[in-house]
Amino acid sequence: MKSIVLIGFAAAGKTTVGQLLASSLGCSFVDCDQLLQQATGQSIEQMLGKGENYFRQQENLLLAALPTQNSVIACGGGSVLCSSFANLAKDCTVVWLQVDVATCMDRLGQAIRPLHDGKSPAQLQQMMAKRNTIYSKYANLVVDAKGTPTQVAQKISAQLGTKQGEQL
Repeated sequence: MKSIVLIGFAAAGKTTVGQLLASSLGCSFVDCDQLLQQATGQSIEQMLGKGENYFRQQENLLLAALPTQNSVIACGGGSVLCSSFANLAKDCTVVWLQVDVATCMDRLGQAIRPLHDGKSPAQLQQMMAKRNTIYSKYANLVVDAKGTPTQVAQKISAQLGTKQGEQL
């Protein structure tokens, strides 16, 4: 099976949904943020403290080495900004977990997300609009990420089974 790559804005549920989806498909799960922290020995905050360009360079190296078979991969919200993402996307099934600003803000709550902290709903909407253009460019499937993680994982399984059949 081609790897399934989950993309979407912060708090779309990529990690939680990805874990559930991988479990139901009987394949491995890769969390890019976690793997990036392990590979660099730095937290996301520490990497971003060196600048977003530094962070994207590290992320770009990681994306180039991800498996294109038998995995569910939860990418960071900005992974699509990296040049290596295009190569990953062409060899995998890309699923965009789509959320609106209200859902995003609800889910983020008090969570620390360096690129989103202190942003107003209007600023998040602007950031989301820019990313949505890129997400739509790569997505083989768009899934409304409202609902429980289990419901979203089930939607993906059902839609991929219908759309992709044996290509999964």
